[in-house]
Amino acid sequence: FPSHDKEADDEIGIAAGEDTLICSIDKDLLMIPGKHYNFVKKEYRTIGELEGICNFYTQLLVGDTSDNIRGIDGIGPVKANRALAGCGSEQEYFGVVQRIYSDDLRLLNNGRLLWIRRQPDQMWCFPQDSEPQFEYTHTMEEESDQSTEPILDLQDGQLVSGEQMVQSLDLNTKGV
Repeated sequence: FPSHDKEADDEIGIAAGEDTLICSIDKDLLMIPGKHYNFVKKEYRTIGELEGICNFYTQLLVGDTSDNIRGIDGIGPVKANRALAGCGSEQEYFGVVQRIYSDDLRLLNNGRLLWIRRQPDQMWCFPQDSEPQFEYTHTMEEESDQSTEPILDLQDGQLVSGEQMVQSLDLNTKGV
C-alpha cells in the first residue's frame, strides 16, 4: 500500500500484528516484536519484546551507515552486545546506552531516527523515569489557528504530538 508521510519501515511496524510475518533481510526490522523471515538466509525467527528493545539499543550504539546515522566510534555489534549483556529491561538498556553516549541530545536524535514506529503518531522518547541532562522544550505554531502546542513533554517522557513540524526549538543545556 502506498505511504505518503512515513518510511516503509514505519508502515511495517504500524501494520505488524500478532499474525504478521515480516519477510525481509533488513536488520532494522528486528526491533519489531513478532515473526520474521529472512528470505536470503531462509531463516525464520521470533523476536520477543525485550529482544526487539535490545536490537534497537544495539543499533543506537553501532549506528546505521546505510541511513547515515553515526553510532559510537569504535563500537560494532560485538562490543555493543557485550555492553548490553545482562540488561533485563528497557530502562537498563537505556541507562547503559545513555552513559556510553554522554550526549543526551545526540542520543535523542539518533533514537528518533532509528526507532520504527508501532503507532502512526509515535516518536521515540527517553523511557519514563530516565533523567535527561538537558531541558528540552519546543513548540509549534499551526498555520490554521496560530496556537502553540507542545510536541514533547520530558516531565514524563510522553509524546504529545508526533507528526508536526518543529518551528521553534529552545535548548538550555545543563553541563552537556
